[in-house]
Amino acid sequence: MDDELPSADLVRRLATGSQLECIEAAKELARRKERTVLSEVTNILQRGEYGHGREMAAWLLGELSPGTALTLDALHATIIDPAATESLRGQAIESLGNQVSHLKGGDVYERAADVLIPLLQHPSVEILYNAVFALGTMRCRRARPELVRLAAQDRRTYKGLETIGQNAQFAIECIDYEPHGR
Repeated sequence: MDDELPSADLVRRLATGSQLECIEAAKELARRKERTVLSEVTNILQRGEYGHGREMAAWLLGELSPGTALTLDALHATIIDPAATESLRGQAIESLGNQVSHLKGGDVYERAADVLIPLLQHPSVEILYNAVFALGTMRCRRARPELVRLAAQDRRTYKGLETIGQNAQFAIECIDYEPHGR
């Protein structure tokens, strides 16, 4: 993508472009670390009409971490939105983990953990996989007992990548290396 394309045009492509334009715009904004567009990207996540644009907005928020109150609230709302697709919710889960991963505790961190830990019981492989990933990224000490259970028991595969159990084992290793939170 052209480096000379203004950020406003990239945001417009993220919101209304074809699937490929949307992906390329999000990747370029992430490459530029363009945090000046956080409020516009958050708006696309919350009110966008194009499903793929909303997913890429969620992804981009994770790439532009750390989060702001606005971005964190939008990700929380997306995760608990029963009308959101599993794919959108999964991306918001991963991005929330990225947004707070620099924190070692505190209210913002614990609020994210409070939203994500119950998802370790979710029946959807997509939601569960992303919750495991996010909690590992956060190095969430409170999630460890449930991650141990998943590592031992869950052999379901996510998108041909790895099993939930393998993902949980990696998350446990991250937590054991440098635990965060309570």
